[in-house]
Amino acid sequence: MTRHALHVFVRFRLAFVLATNIILTCAGYLIALNLRFEFVPQSFVTPYRLWIPLSLLLFFRIWAYSYWNLNQGYWRYASTHELQNIIKAHAFSSLYFMVTILLLRLPSFPRSVFFIEFIVSVFLCGGVRLLVRMFCESRLPKLFGEERHQIRPAIILGAGASGHLLVHNLLCHPLLRYQPLLVLDDNENLHGGAVHGVRIAGPLSSLAEKLETYKAVAAVFSAIPSLSRQRVEEIEGLCRRIGIAFKRLQSFEEIALADGLKPVEKIRVESLLEKEINVQHEEEIRQAVLGKHILVTGAGGSIGSELVRQVLAFSPAAITLFDSSEYNLFQIERELVPLHPAVRKNFSIGSIANLERIRQVVREARPEIVFHAAAYKHVPLMESNCYEAFVNNVLGTRNTLASCEECGVRRFVLISTDKAVCPVSVMGCSKRLTELFVAERLQDTNGAQGIRCSIVRFGNVINSAGSVIPLFKAQIESGGPVTVTHPDMERYFMSIREAVRLVLTAGVLSEGSGAYVLDMGEPIKIVEVAKKMLALYGRRDVSIVFTGLRPGERLTESLTYAFERTVPSRFAKVQQIVSLVPSQTVRVSEWVSNLEQRLGEFTDKEIGALMTGFVAEVERSFAEKSLNGHELEAS
Repeated sequence: MTRHALHVFVRFRLAFVLATNIILTCAGYLIALNLRFEFVPQSFVTPYRLWIPLSLLLFFRIWAYSYWNLNQGYWRYASTHELQNIIKAHAFSSLYFMVTILLLRLPSFPRSVFFIEFIVSVFLCGGVRLLVRMFCESRLPKLFGEERHQIRPAIILGAGASGHLLVHNLLCHPLLRYQPLLVLDDNENLHGGAVHGVRIAGPLSSLAEKLETYKAVAAVFSAIPSLSRQRVEEIEGLCRRIGIAFKRLQSFEEIALADGLKPVEKIRVESLLEKEINVQHEEEIRQAVLGKHILVTGAGGSIGSELVRQVLAFSPAAITLFDSSEYNLFQIERELVPLHPAVRKNFSIGSIANLERIRQVVREARPEIVFHAAAYKHVPLMESNCYEAFVNNVLGTRNTLASCEECGVRRFVLISTDKAVCPVSVMGCSKRLTELFVAERLQDTNGAQGIRCSIVRFGNVINSAGSVIPLFKAQIESGGPVTVTHPDMERYFMSIREAVRLVLTAGVLSEGSGAYVLDMGEPIKIVEVAKKMLALYGRRDVSIVFTGLRPGERLTESLTYAFERTVPSRFAKVQQIVSLVPSQTVRVSEWVSNLEQRLGEFTDKEIGALMTGFVAEVERSFAEKSLNGHELEAS
């Protein structure tokens, strides 16, 4: 077949297909008659055995082909699905044909012809389509040699679904410029086999050897969606050194199944909430962290793990990751062990509520800087688990700070939250108590040489564990509805990466001890976040349902008290908190110790009430002192 003939066929494809189907039907019927009458034409070339039955068969066959769309489509893509439709079309048309012949009572018409014709015609129609597909896959690309310029050999990585799809398309598509030379896959059971006729020649580790053997190879295609990032970088580096192209394909499952629930492009919530990532003071932080020993508590959590990642980039001598969750610590260990091999990494399991354990970890790690991110943060859960909120958040912070003081730690950075400001929840009260405890230690040292403590307070971080953003994602992907507690609820938002970078800036670079608040911008209504995410996913069919405030929640959050003011620091987006209260006279450490000794006397709810009452009393005292201070100043 010439290229000109091929173009004519494409132009009049439907007419050719219809004519071919008619010819095949006629051929199948004639073969059936010949088989029945032992190839003696005189026995069946009669109106009652040939012309009338053939006309009826063509009528029913053309109708069946139209009903199952067998006159459409491209035979070069013929599949088992089309074969099923061929069998259905032939079965129904043959059945109608048989019933009609029997009703007409045509004289001496052999009934065996019905069954022979059905088998022969299915074989002919299916076989012709298979032959066309084989021709297109093996010979057709060569007819387009000029348009493909020069066919370039390629090595395919992966013999799975994506690999099969890629090899098939490279083999049969006339306009692609690569010819699969061989396939590599780590599954030893597949070695020696083939993908659409292309040999599976060994594991991925043999790629360098194959490229050395087949010097004409122009490209390497990765068709393994699960290939690790480290492996991809290794293969990409090998191809770059040799000077050949490396192409990584999207998975077949994502191409075939992607819809509004799973967009191909990754959703960037930072851009959704218009939060730019602010990265400054890079070199200063590097100099402060370089060669130091660092300890991060709560290192398996959202904030703690990001702290670890960013600290590692500044080349400390060693970093100790401390967390009570075995699973979280295991996950981050898997992530970090291959990275920054020059930094010594220690992974320690334990609870900050256990004084002896945290003391042991600090004593062994001998850190110079400690980031204290360990805390229970889920507001509604802490309402029904007040004991744990006090023991973990309050006593745990006391234990960690005391251990740091004993071991001569130079800097202690407490990660706080906007829920510690005018708290109405048990979680907020516990975090406020940690702030007061650290502030008391600062007051006791009165600027003396020793540990320098920093408190860094900020609001919600985007995509942190348990936050509203992952919840909305899961609800949208499951088809909704999206649940929002109240139409007027609003929160501050900041990306995890920026929040942690600002924590590093304020905690590590501040000249002395103090409290800081991050500039979170303007608060955003939660319902607006939900609407933007629905728009981003293209899910106008998913509804928003308001469920009401949960225990401990409030509509708005504040980053500072009325008796606090903020002054600019030398760091962008970091404000220093200055209290208008002359001094802290309430001994938080004594109250905490007294409650600790009597914990067994109280129920869970009573512990929560004691914490809430004490914090409220302290804040009233601060507010009165602040007001008296203003009056004295005015007089």
